[in-house]
This record gives sequence, structure tokens and C-alpha cells, in this order.
Amino acid sequence: MLSGRRLDLLNPSPMDIEIEDIAHGLSFVARWNGQTFGKFPYSVAEHSVFVEKLFFKINPQISPKWRLAALLHDAPEYVIGDMISPVKSSVGRGYSDMDERLTAAIHQRFGLPSKTPDVIKKQIKRADTASAWLEAVQIAGFSEEEANTLFGKPILSDLRNLTLSPHEPTHVKTQFLKLFNELLNAVIDSKSKWLVGSSNIKTLARIIIIRDNIQRTFSPPESTVQDFSASSPENNILPRKPRMNSSCLSSSFLVNCLSM
Repeated sequence: MLSGRRLDLLNPSPMDIEIEDIAHGLSFVARWNGQTFGKFPYSVAEHSVFVEKLFFKINPQISPKWRLAALLHDAPEYVIGDMISPVKSSVGRGYSDMDERLTAAIHQRFGLPSKTPDVIKKQIKRADTASAWLEAVQIAGFSEEEANTLFGKPILSDLRNLTLSPHEPTHVKTQFLKLFNELLNAVIDSKSKWLVGSSNIKTLARIIIIRDNIQRTFSPPESTVQDFSASSPENNILPRKPRMNSSCLSSSFLVNCLSM
């Protein structure tokens, strides 16, 4: 990874996952094997941002953490690429098993449940399918009849009014990271609402949440991940940005931790 991480695809560790790597990788991975109209390929990152938009439109009262899960629904493709559905089916369980392991590690890294509840996964899939329908019709050369056969009729009455326009990768990466940070902050804010009073108390709530995420990320239950360790240990490969670690949890380091 450009961050300096080395990720073991067969046994991925949350310790080796960085959002900058995900955003960069997805911004350069093309949907539809690159067979789309436009000056630039339609990237998985741009698709992910759009799916989150549709997911929120379908579920306007949804919790920010599930919006974050929607944004990251294709995150494993930053290292394993995007494979079109017919190929996925022919490959069998090997690809999907790897995808599930990577998804669990990514979720743990950012404080989400390792496995998305089925009811949420179904809603994300609805948004994903709606996006695929629009992509097929607008930028992949399919007729509406073909798209209806492959993906079903649009679930949103105004879906046809939305316009897809592939952008260059660096712009898409910036938009992906911006949305990720907005959603992560919303998750933190939603968890700190029960604390009222001064800004110092809210800061303390943020610290508690961050500590909770660190503990879940670096010491997950044995039932979730076995033999949990970094693929790129500190004495071997260092990331370009220092990673926050458990030593930050002492009171003298709390402010510094929040600024990382």
C-alpha cells in the first residue's frame, strides 16, 4: 500500500488498513471493466459515494454508522479489484470468502460491526442495485429493457432524473474521503449525544468512543478474528503517518490522539 502497509489478503488485519489506501485504490478501480462512456472510467469510489446517497434517500432516518457501512460496501475492492457478476459466480466461494474477511477487517478498523445485519445489508443492496441500473442505462450502453432484466425496474421514481458523470480519480478520492470523514464524525456525535454540558465533556465522549474503537480494532473477540496481528509490524514496515496506538489513552495524550 502507498501508506506503507502490507496487507495479508488471506488473513487481513485491521491494523494494516488505512482509509487513504482504500480511497486511493477505489478511485482507480473501474466499474464495468472500464466499458463506460466518458473521459474517465466510472470508479468504484464514485459508485460508493453514489450508493451512500441513494441509501440515505431510501432510508432518511438511518443511523450514520449504517451510512458509513453503505459507503464502505465495496471497500475490499481496493485490493482485490472489481469483478463483474458472471465472473464472481464462476469463481465460486473463494472470492466471496476473501471479500467477507476483508469486509470484517475494514469494519473493525473503523468501529463498525464485523458483520452487517441482514436488514441493513438488504437496504444497501437495494441502493447498490439501483445504482447499477442507472449506470447501465446512462454510461454502460444498456437499454432500459436490458437493465430491467438484469437489475429489475428502478425502485426510485425519480432515479432517471439523476445524472452520472465520471470524474477524474483524484477528484473522486477527495470526495470519498470528505464523505467518509463527515460520516465518521456523525457516528461519533451520535454516540456522544447522551453527554450534555461543556465542550470538554463532549471531547471526553469522543475520547471514550475512540478508545472503544481502538480496543475493538486491536483486540477483537476471538470469535471474530483468530491470531490477530499486523501484517506489517512496527519494526518492519512503518506507515507514512504514525498510527494511533493504545499508549495514547493516558490522559496526557488525549488531545494529541484526537488530532491525528
